[in-house]
Amino acid sequence: WEDIFRQNKDNLLKSIEAFNIEMLHCQKLVEEDRWDELHQWIGDANKLHDIL
Repeated sequence: WEDIFRQNKDNLLKSIEAFNIEMLHCQKLVEEDRWDELHQWIGDANKLHDIL
């Protein structure tokens, strides 16, 4: 795994950053009791999962 991580370091870091941004958005929605928006966010994530 280490070799794969080394070879893909830049892409891996970009993916981790994108994931962190999404998790912070999710956290904010929960903290602010924005349940309808959270529901939409989860639905959008499921659609993306189906595409991939």
